[in-house]
Amino acid sequence: MADDDQTTLGDEEQSFLLSGTSSLDGVDFRAATGIDASNLSRSVVGTIGFALAAAATLFVQGVTEAWTRLINGLADFLGGTQELVTGVASNLAPGAVYRDVPGLIGTLADGWVSAMEGAWSSALPDSGIVAWLFALSLVLLTFYAAARGLDTVSEVLE
Repeated sequence: MADDDQTTLGDEEQSFLLSGTSSLDGVDFRAATGIDASNLSRSVVGTIGFALAAAATLFVQGVTEAWTRLINGLADFLGGTQELVTGVASNLAPGAVYRDVPGLIGTLADGWVSAMEGAWSSALPDSGIVAWLFALSLVLLTFYAAARGLDTVSEVLE
């Protein structure tokens, strides 16, 4: 086809789209005597096919990016992430300052550990051996409940 700096079609390019050309008296260009409809329609269909292929590629790319963001968001929700700190803390340190943000797993684990620490630390000094047995039974009961819950979840998933 025509180059970027070319303003008219050459003879070979004209013969692709035109069924014939003829000379005109008094002008520098040739006039078309007919249009080759089959070549023109192939060009149009090829252009439409290319546009559809480009649209399909963009659609697949968008779906892939959406799933990737969804999986990354789920991973950050469960496992935690880092966030950029702005304000006073960012003014004190050179460069970007990030802080860890715990995810669901970390939050649940911290709550469970603090509950166990609270059961052990507050009961033992005040009540003696009975409180120690109570705290031990509470921990064992928690482990039993967690094991039963995991068994139930595995049965439901199967």
